[in-house]
Amino acid sequence: MAGMTGLYIAGLSTKLGRDRLPVASAIADGIYPRETAEADGYSSIAREDTRTSYEMALDAARTAIAEASGDAVDLAGLVYASIHRHGQPRLWSPASWLQRQLDIPGSVPVLAVQQGCNGLLQAMIALGDTCRMQPARPALFVGADRFEASGFDRWRSDYGLLYGDAAAAVVISGRSGFARILHLAVDGAPELEELHRDSDFVPEGPDSWRSEYDVRRSKKAFLSAYGQDGFVRPLNAALTRLKADLLASPAWNGQVEWVLTPFVGSKIRSATYEAAFAQLGRRSGWEIGKNLGHLGTTDGWVGLEEIRRSGAIARGERILIVSAGVGFSCGLALIEML
Repeated sequence: MAGMTGLYIAGLSTKLGRDRLPVASAIADGIYPRETAEADGYSSIAREDTRTSYEMALDAARTAIAEASGDAVDLAGLVYASIHRHGQPRLWSPASWLQRQLDIPGSVPVLAVQQGCNGLLQAMIALGDTCRMQPARPALFVGADRFEASGFDRWRSDYGLLYGDAAAAVVISGRSGFARILHLAVDGAPELEELHRDSDFVPEGPDSWRSEYDVRRSKKAFLSAYGQDGFVRPLNAALTRLKADLLASPAWNGQVEWVLTPFVGSKIRSATYEAAFAQLGRRSGWEIGKNLGHLGTTDGWVGLEEIRRSGAIARGERILIVSAGVGFSCGLALIEML
């Protein structure tokens, strides 16, 4: 699905983990091999050791709503996207908690989405028509993940990326905003779902959490069966389709100012997302991402807010957000500042 226009970003806010964990310290402590660090290219990662993921999400949501329309807003829907635990029982819904805290009526549909790191962008596509048909009623999209205080090892649970703590809230309107979404699209490679699935059913037990946090195990099995090309080829095929669709769009008018790809390590990023899209922009969001780590569902939106807050983007300039997540899905959002 692509080319959804008539959508605006009316509010945006991010909350980053307060601390920065230096890569150099992790190398010195022996928990992050130097050769891996050199291949990944990170300088530090964001850590939050006080606020929960949903508390960060609430702070971001309140600020984004205030920017969009003040303290009160008649929402058409609310989505909470994440990839990690919330420090609460599994059946608990963080979306419903946000609904309560923000005093959103029970008649408003709310969804907790766990569709990998592309969850927010996919949700925007799913609810885009609702925002356009009800321009006076925007939708709120919140993403938040905190890897601190869990069995997940930021440095060693996965290959090719480090994980940071952050939340972002985006208010999408069909009426007005500080930026216009010119192009919104998703594509993917469903055959890559096996990257994150064990070959056999694994019964739950007292130590199940240990295997759940070992992302490397299923990836190692996938790469052993299909090789590196088995991952890169279908992913790049999806990215190539997205790029062709973007370049053929009436909204495309040439190079953008910024390309914000997922904040994954340099080896993976350069072979996939940057290989497809880096040449379309003058500046790269990696200068932001290398200091924060991969932030789950919020990389592109954190990058956009960092750029906006620092004054590194001007009216009329454009940003391309490239998003991706397990499943495997990829997405694009072409944004113009107003």
